[in-house]
Amino acid sequence: MCPQSKDHVRHVLSGLDQFASLDSETLHELESGASLYRISRGEMLFHKGDTPDGMHLVIDGEIKLFFLSASGTEKLISTIRDGESFGEECVLLAGSRRFSAQSTRDTVGLRLRRQVLDEAMAADSALARVLLCSLSTRMDALMESMENCVQRNSTQRVAHYLVQQTPNSSDHYELQLASNKQEIAAQLNVTPETFSRVLGRLTRDGLIRSQGRCIEVMDRHLLRACAG
Repeated sequence: MCPQSKDHVRHVLSGLDQFASLDSETLHELESGASLYRISRGEMLFHKGDTPDGMHLVIDGEIKLFFLSASGTEKLISTIRDGESFGEECVLLAGSRRFSAQSTRDTVGLRLRRQVLDEAMAADSALARVLLCSLSTRMDALMESMENCVQRNSTQRVAHYLVQQTPNSSDHYELQLASNKQEIAAQLNVTPETFSRVLGRLTRDGLIRSQGRCIEVMDRHLLRACAG
């Protein structure tokens, strides 16, 4: 992991939606505990069980959060992309990391140290609201993912995932899968083979056309109905 110059840390912070509303004093305090870094594709940012060093923001790139099951199978929690953050819970909770983080492509990230975050949050309630909102959004996404896995079969899960990627209100559209099929399958709690079979079934039924990571949705309303 290669650290980056701190010359533009404050500019980066103020340009992120989460921190745009903070005053200059709070931004200056956060800057003192912030560091930019570059991590290569496939490189681990941290492992489950590590002591938290702060929260992270993805400036450019992609980080996957995951843990390994007892059988050694990777279980994807979520994928963090440009402008998104993770690890806010380390400010509020003591203990070790409950998941691992690994880059899925070359990534530039920003680390905000725990102590500085804690002090800034105590001094500025706006920052506390920012972190609470971020945690709540991730909790809501996890609940939706759990509901998807519990209440839908494999075909419905894949259809629901594709519907969620809808770029607009068009009935017919193309989308580029942001992750590879193995990672999406793990997120949906199905095997990669099952994920491929479902894509094939949806293709035979005329709902989609699939070519690698490119998916052409033929009828969004029918796909939504398939998702249940």
